Amino acid sequence: MFGYLLIPLLIRIFEKDYEAPGDVSIHESALISTTLRAKEEAPAILASLVLDSRELQKHAAEAEAIPKLSQMLKETFSPISEAAKPMWNSDKNLATTSNPTQPELCLGPRGCSHAVYHRMKVREGALKALAALSLFKEDYRRMICDNGVVPYIIDSMKPCEEDSLETLDCNPPSTLLAACAAARSLTRSVSALRTNLIDAGVATPMFTLIKFRDIAVQIAATSVVCNLAMDFSPMKDAIIGANMIPILCEHSHSSNTSLRLESIWALKHIAYNSTNDIKMKIVEELEPGWLKQVICHDPGDPPIRRKGEDDMGGTSSLGMEAPNSAGERVDILNPMDGVEGETIPGQDGDYSMTNTVVSPKPTSLDVSLIDYSRRRKLAVSGDLDQTKQARRDDLQVQEQTLDLLRNLICGVGAPEMIDYLFQEVGQNDLFNILADKLRPKPIAKYGGRKDSLSSSSKCIPVPTEILCSVTYIVIHIAAGLPRHRQLLIQHPTLLKLMMPLFNNPDKQVRVNCVWVVINLTIADDQMDHASCCERAMKLESLGVMEKLLSLENDAESDVKERTKTALSLMHALLQ
Repeated sequence: MFGYLLIPLLIRIFEKDYEAPGDVSIHESALISTTLRAKEEAPAILASLVLDSRELQKHAAEAEAIPKLSQMLKETFSPISEAAKPMWNSDKNLATTSNPTQPELCLGPRGCSHAVYHRMKVREGALKALAALSLFKEDYRRMICDNGVVPYIIDSMKPCEEDSLETLDCNPPSTLLAACAAARSLTRSVSALRTNLIDAGVATPMFTLIKFRDIAVQIAATSVVCNLAMDFSPMKDAIIGANMIPILCEHSHSSNTSLRLESIWALKHIAYNSTNDIKMKIVEELEPGWLKQVICHDPGDPPIRRKGEDDMGGTSSLGMEAPNSAGERVDILNPMDGVEGETIPGQDGDYSMTNTVVSPKPTSLDVSLIDYSRRRKLAVSGDLDQTKQARRDDLQVQEQTLDLLRNLICGVGAPEMIDYLFQEVGQNDLFNILADKLRPKPIAKYGGRKDSLSSSSKCIPVPTEILCSVTYIVIHIAAGLPRHRQLLIQHPTLLKLMMPLFNNPDKQVRVNCVWVVINLTIADDQMDHASCCERAMKLESLGVMEKLLSLENDAESDVKERTKTALSLMHALLQ
């Protein structure tokens, strides 16, 4: 409700004739007027309000926020007309000739004037607001394009040099980030991608910003490239032609999780439906050993291992992980009240603990222990929060890397790429890694007290994202040549580990499993019929028929229809 009341007030500030109540033209300490300050802050406030709310975005759009923001953005590129007022001097002749930019009149390098700074803040805020308004709805993206601001968004991506702080045709990093956010929102529109954005040359500034000195700008630019590299984008060839693949592969090795994730995501899009030479170049630049290492890593394996028992009086050390490099917000911990003798829950025993805060002054023993316990739990909880975020980051990176492998071995020339991947990564290694990805991990594996968990303890389920990615890869291998299918069916554990997935709650996992059966039982020609029969018998021995029969009446029509096809093929081969 508060947002609905606030949005009209903010949009009123966007109007050119707006003046803050009680504003004065003269301000102490060279501060800008309240009106100008409001125009700087209002667009950014609107962006934060509507960012995750489709209802508030609609409310703002109906109040004509987009045309007014578009006009504000355009006006930030208008020349600044300032009457040059000479510095006072008792000698009138000197007063008219003195230049405040003379070295003897300046302390340090010349900074940005108030007028330029104000324009840049308004530009940044308008870009943020346009990006937030166009996140979801195609109509709002079209409205932004119709207001003619796409060229201004592109111009907002021109970075500033150190010696050009007084010009309006270049932008500081904060404005570059806002411009990239607006461009990324617009690149979600297929029509804008094929018309307005390509006409304005959106790809060209990206090739510069992806190598910018600020890593946050690199991440933002890479996220735009990720959308520009989609298969339907006319700029995909331009990205390849601009030699972006080596840069993206280099960034994929970055220690910054966000940059690594966005780069792999962009490479995944580039690989889709590309020629085999492009796909092989991606593998070579990434390095097969690195690919194997990424997909081998277990995202559920906590980076913080128990190094020793900790007690209230102990001072064990802790190798805390780095903060979330993705820049994502984590939960803000409220102070927790503690009592003497209170213990940390048992699940926290999986992590090493430490006292990272200086002990309070011992004015009271009870107060000291309570404060000590509270601070200690805050430190541990913050550590766990970072650990959870690190796991989520690792999971996303691994998911996109597996999807990259999937795109490498699909489409025209897939059999050649399957052989290439077997050669570079290792056939047995790849199959073993895929099998391990499907294998649930016992909770006992993750540290904790050995005597608290039995060998029959519960397992941590494999994330659905990983299951989907792995089963897609298996689908494409099964769709390869007959010898690829034979290698797959002969693996001792991979297909066996897929059997429980036929009843997975996720419909995509279920339908993927059925597709594997279909691809393994379709004969390329008459010569492959005998091998198909052998594969069908192997699948039957694994219990596939029972799994397929259980899916005959699946609630999802796609699963049901694919199951009919798989059962028909199996029955024909087993007769």
